[in-house]
Amino acid sequence: MQNILKKISTIAIVILFCLSGISMITAGFSLETPREILPQTETTQISDVIYKCEPDGSITPILVTLQLNTGENRQDALFNACVNRAANDTELLQYLNESGLNLSSIAYIKSRGRGFNLDFTVRIPVKRIMKKYPNLPPFYRNMKIHIIHAQYRRDPRATTVIQPLLNGNSTTLTGSQTVDIAGFIGYTTWIGVVAKRGFILRCGFAGYGLVSVS
Repeated sequence: MQNILKKISTIAIVILFCLSGISMITAGFSLETPREILPQTETTQISDVIYKCEPDGSITPILVTLQLNTGENRQDALFNACVNRAANDTELLQYLNESGLNLSSIAYIKSRGRGFNLDFTVRIPVKRIMKKYPNLPPFYRNMKIHIIHAQYRRDPRATTVIQPLLNGNSTTLTGSQTVDIAGFIGYTTWIGVVAKRGFILRCGFAGYGLVSVS
């Protein structure tokens, strides 16, 4: 009887050993199609501020939400926010159409570079022509206009695109350049007379005005 039990236990052990070997062999051969491993892109959402240069010469800070993918530059995202805002700001175009300015001399401009960036407003005397301004001085009034001066002297990656508002082909400048815009209305990535980090980071702006480049 004991011999029979020993034989049965031995046979059971052999069967279990064989079954485990078969399962190990089966595990080594997968019938599933291998899946392609795609690189994952992490997106970071941050808030920052751009500045709107209003038609009356004032400056309005605007809080924007930026979506940064891995490796994207914060300053690039800020500049793109300025470009998108300027391109879709119907208020600015309405102002230009109703201002009575000679639109053939106005251009759309977007510019970005590292260097000396100056941003200020000036008051210019304007003759009083219409009597509907009874509270103004007799012969003139003061009007504020926005002026930007940008010097990209040593930045080979500086870029400026100028598109005349009414006609003409667009012009693209790269590398060393100086850009002046009088009567600028649009958006900038910095505030203050001089961009404090303009020599380190590429400042940018997009909008409309009288443009001069050299």
